[in-house]
Amino acid sequence: LRYCNRFVKKMWLLCSFLCFFLISSCIADTCRNPTLVKHSGYSTTDSFFNAKTAIVIEFSVNCDQPIKEYPLYWEYEGDVHLAAQLPTGLHYQITFVNDHKKIGRGQYDIRIFDEEGFAALRKAMRAKVDTNEAVKPLFTVSYYHPKVYTSEKKPFSFVVHILQHKKKNSMKHLECFDIILNSETNRIFAGTVLSGHLVIALTVPIRIGQLVVAFTGEMRTKWVDKVSENIFDSVEPIVNFKTQMYLNERGTDDPVEPGNYSLPFQFTLPLHLPSSFQAEFGFIRYVCFATATILPGQTCSMATTKQCKEFKVEKEIDMVDVVRFQDLRHVGRQRPVQAEECFELIGCCRKQGRIEALIRLDEGVFLVGDTILAKLEIQNCSRRRPLRRCSLFLLQEALFHAQSFHGTTSSNRTLVKVLDVATLQLPHPGDRVSQNVELHIPQNTQPSSLDAPLIRLSMVLTSKEQATLFADSTPPPIASLKSLTCRAIAIKFVSINFGSDYSFGKNFSLKCQKPSFNIVVALEDDLWNWIKEAVNELQAWLEKIASLFVDLAFEDVSGYLMQFIGKIHWRRGCIEVDEVRTVEAIINTDEICPRFAFQLFCAYAMVEKFELISVYYLRQLEFTLPSHPLYHFWFYVIFKQWNVFNELAITTRMLVSNVFTWAMYHGFVELTEFLWCRMNQSQLEMSCVIHWNRFCKNATNARVFAYLCNKLCQRNENSICRMTIACFFRTVQRRGFREGSSLLAFLLINGCAILKARLFEAKGFEVLRSVVKHFDFRLYRILELSISPDQLEKAVQTLRPHFTKEEFNFFRSAHRRHQFT
Repeated sequence: LRYCNRFVKKMWLLCSFLCFFLISSCIADTCRNPTLVKHSGYSTTDSFFNAKTAIVIEFSVNCDQPIKEYPLYWEYEGDVHLAAQLPTGLHYQITFVNDHKKIGRGQYDIRIFDEEGFAALRKAMRAKVDTNEAVKPLFTVSYYHPKVYTSEKKPFSFVVHILQHKKKNSMKHLECFDIILNSETNRIFAGTVLSGHLVIALTVPIRIGQLVVAFTGEMRTKWVDKVSENIFDSVEPIVNFKTQMYLNERGTDDPVEPGNYSLPFQFTLPLHLPSSFQAEFGFIRYVCFATATILPGQTCSMATTKQCKEFKVEKEIDMVDVVRFQDLRHVGRQRPVQAEECFELIGCCRKQGRIEALIRLDEGVFLVGDTILAKLEIQNCSRRRPLRRCSLFLLQEALFHAQSFHGTTSSNRTLVKVLDVATLQLPHPGDRVSQNVELHIPQNTQPSSLDAPLIRLSMVLTSKEQATLFADSTPPPIASLKSLTCRAIAIKFVSINFGSDYSFGKNFSLKCQKPSFNIVVALEDDLWNWIKEAVNELQAWLEKIASLFVDLAFEDVSGYLMQFIGKIHWRRGCIEVDEVRTVEAIINTDEICPRFAFQLFCAYAMVEKFELISVYYLRQLEFTLPSHPLYHFWFYVIFKQWNVFNELAITTRMLVSNVFTWAMYHGFVELTEFLWCRMNQSQLEMSCVIHWNRFCKNATNARVFAYLCNKLCQRNENSICRMTIACFFRTVQRRGFREGSSLLAFLLINGCAILKARLFEAKGFEVLRSVVKHFDFRLYRILELSISPDQLEKAVQTLRPHFTKEEFNFFRSAHRRHQFT
């Protein structure tokens, strides 16, 4: 009996301890005073890409003590489900899907319950009582679903133009919303003060969240190439001033009382703003506008609006650039200008002689409204008087520059307008005549551009009328019929046989795989060279795409990429993959998986394509994709907006610097240009200069090198040229001319004109001396095509006394532009 009592006491103590432990655990896992921290939602708005409407709501809960798990339930119109808890903490997600017609526009209030509330809710539902009154939730999460659009999407923010006469507005409470300038006309001079009043008339109390008056100016060029159908579009901001105004106390959202309000504003305009300009291929436009954000209110007139609406009124400003004499010192106003021209006269199928003309101007710069006094000397060297009169035209040329829509190519357009015409008298055969001609510059003429990146205006004197001239400054070269035929056969042969009859890999070679074409041997060798070039280009592009798959081996990725060989597009007239068109063709196929499409969007900076992927699938990709600077950058941009680009910082963030370096070394010029346009000058120089020596040493990515060389030389040509030239001579010194010749060919083909000239003149024309010394016909041909004839002639005259007999014989046989005795 004694042992039984002891056993009972021990069991009683053990049960008490277990009960205490269970009660403590339950209390510890219970959330005390749960509060809703924040919530956000997403819903389907396009029926074209989605079969049903989905509403997803995320919210966060805060407790007094930290806990890991806290089950919550949500209820809407009798449906009760468990809220999905995310692994990041007390963050939850609610999702419900239904047909488009069953989920209409409106506000959806989702009630949230804990376990006790869920038990009471189920009890009330079994008793068939009103659950809204019987059970109170912890809190309610609301989300407004706009609607599902079945036609073209309309932007949420819209523009309402209201004139001074108070035209009828769709919103009755905002009777007048207009900008009145203090000047009598909209013509404003650069360097002055733009001032005016913002006039607002309210009929009912409304809440205005934000009231902004701004003055912006931009320069834009845009056209469509008729041959290639490429869209060229470039925008360059000029000025952007903003000021915020208040109708009540600053920082409050109290309703504004009805009445008439007049708010003054002014902007001090900088000097030398480009004048307003409008043409077929571009414009320079300035706009003064005001925006008012109307918050949802409590009045009857505002009860129908559950979202903020934005009203905007704008006035276009006619800007006039004021050019002063002191501003023209650096362009040489007092410097005279002289030009000569010779015209060959042809008649009866043979030359009849020529006419020589000389024109002089005492000054090189004129202002709008001035009269140009031109002194002409004309000598008739023909045997007869072909014409009695000719004309001298004063033309205004407008050069428009734009990048393609994807930023891969650039193009120019030119428009010419006749400002004034003067008639000239031609002399008799063998005579020479001097005469003075006056040409007047009209008052409404757009001044010449002193610093304009996209639209450049200039004045020209010519004897040929070129009004409404339309020309492309960079016409494509016309290849021979043999080249076009070999190119077409090579591309067709590679597209058919690349994935079937030939193995693919990093060590791919065609040395022992030459088939028999049953054609002439010389043509067969040329065709085989074209095929090898096409295979190398295709292999390089596939290896470039395979670099996006960080977690897979190259051989594993090659099998998946083979199915897209038939979708590859080639550039016209050459063996080069058109990457942008190829990526767009691959994206539109049914075989592509969404993950690969997202990787292509990131690599080619297709920002507009991200809208095709849902936010929640992007969240899933953020956890499933391997660690890579490209994906880290885009996920940061997508979910945290564009604050990754700090315009005031001297150095870039590590996130931007890593992806910029990766795009440089892997040859993604579209991504490189995307980042270039969003970084300031100091950030660009620091990011590029650090890696420039190594980047030039590799000499593999031609398109990226050409783009960066052109951009960097425009900013700091001395440093870039010095570093590039030093890298070339260092490579020749360490590895010999054989490896240095490949780098030289790469620099001459892909470098900008400034770099080519500096490299050719470095160390007393050392490049030309080395080419002749090693008897390299290929490099000499590249030199002839890359260097101007005058510069090459200067180098020849300098180095000719130092050539040996063998070098001189090589030079004489290779140099076909010059004659030697």
